[in-house]
Amino acid sequence: MNKLLIFLFCFPLFLFTQSTFLKKNIDTKWINGTNELSFLETIDNNNNSYKAVSSNEFIFFIELDNNEYSPKDLESERILNCCMCSYTAITQNSNDTLKIEKGSRDDFGNSEIIINTFYIKDDNLIQVKKTDNNPPLVTNWLRLSNLE
Repeated sequence: MNKLLIFLFCFPLFLFTQSTFLKKNIDTKWINGTNELSFLETIDNNNNSYKAVSSNEFIFFIELDNNEYSPKDLESERILNCCMCSYTAITQNSNDTLKIEKGSRDDFGNSEIIINTFYIKDDNLIQVKKTDNNPPLVTNWLRLSNLE
């Protein structure tokens, strides 16, 4: 009987911890000074498509059904065999962290990989943007509202 009570008590906690960063932060709006960020704004419910756009840049567009890459799949995407090829891949979507990788190549064979990492700290959305060998750019976003 005691084991059953412990199980019934712990099972809801297990379900609560299964929520991903994406599920918890879809359709939220954030602000940093004069810049606003619509984070994971729903584009198409049928296609499971979302975008993140700040007032000064387009951060990423994802289709969840197409962008959860295994490490092996991601390695082949990073090769970028064609000119003007690009990809966006979710590399981490845990309870407290979302990591999105964008890669692209231009007509001359130059490539760029941008990794945006998002996490919540003290009710703020922290964005760490890492581009190739440049130092990371950290942005703190304050929650403004949920988009309706």
